Amino acid sequence: MTRYLIILPFLLLLALPAAAQVYRDAAFPGGLDSLVQYVQRRVKVPDAGPLTEKGTYVTVEFTVTTKGKITQVRTPRGATASPYLDALVEVVEGLPDFTPGVIRGKRSDVEYSLSGKFSVKKAADSVTMVRTFELEQPPRFPGGLAGLADFLSYNVKYPRDAIKNGVSGIVKVSFDVDQNGVPVNISVPGRQLGYGLEEEGIRVVSEMPDWMPGIQHGKKVKVHFNLPIRFRAPLPRL
Repeated sequence: MTRYLIILPFLLLLALPAAAQVYRDAAFPGGLDSLVQYVQRRVKVPDAGPLTEKGTYVTVEFTVTTKGKITQVRTPRGATASPYLDALVEVVEGLPDFTPGVIRGKRSDVEYSLSGKFSVKKAADSVTMVRTFELEQPPRFPGGLAGLADFLSYNVKYPRDAIKNGVSGIVKVSFDVDQNGVPVNISVPGRQLGYGLEEEGIRVVSEMPDWMPGIQHGKKVKVHFNLPIRFRAPLPRL
């Protein structure tokens, strides 16, 4: 099972009323399964340079606006130009409008990315090697990393015992995002800070909205995450 580590800053802010805390990711028409089918059917695998079963990975980033339009199609900083990258860019530039993303109850521009692997694998005859493309990417919180940071900022509550005793530190919450995008198997392994911090980390992850599931070999898969949440004790009043 694939593992990921998310590193985000933590800001202590007051929680808002539940009605204002709706998080919904930008969505392709028909949902995730339709997005996978759309991309995999339209990517034209270039006949350029050698490919192996291990594959060549590419990522294309773009923005989904508050009106669902696809804009600012780009490649990640430092990415190497290649015909394979160009092939995925061409598909992304032709994507239909998405349903806009929502962060804390408001339509928001959402940063999105699509990643995949160009490789060769055996055809049905078990002899011929064919060039293929498969969508592969980790799960994403509604609204991406920006949405996740926002959710933590407005939902984590600093335990009173930790504030009273001036306890600060990082709580590393471990969990799986299952094939339906639900956070499961939530725990805090390893060193404990105490004073209710671990319990708060578990609580906030258990109350997250569903994620977009991870994709591997073009199919939904369970993916393991480690999420460090930083607690900083408030400075004493002078």
